[in-house]
Amino acid sequence: MNNPTRPMATGVPNDSDAAHRFRTVITTTQGYAELLHRRLAEPNADTELLARTLDRLLAELTRLTRLVEEQFGIPALDDQTDAVSPNSPNVGSDTAV
Repeated sequence: MNNPTRPMATGVPNDSDAAHRFRTVITTTQGYAELLHRRLAEPNADTELLARTLDRLLAELTRLTRLVEEQFGIPALDDQTDAVSPNSPNVGSDTAV
């Protein structure tokens, strides 16, 4: 009988482990976003400190993307040949079909 609290022998995490990994990254990302928001509101905000906080936030979002790709077997967008570029028509437009 499988133990639901341990990862499977294949190296694929079980649902509980995966949920914990997602919650950790989401909580960390939210914390960095809130910190960045507060620091932006400060008069004479230290731009170097803001840049470091933003770098950390982006690193956590990259980590979250990797977790999603691993968990759900979703190929990275960078690997897709037909990926949408920011210069494509209708990107970000409300009239996109």
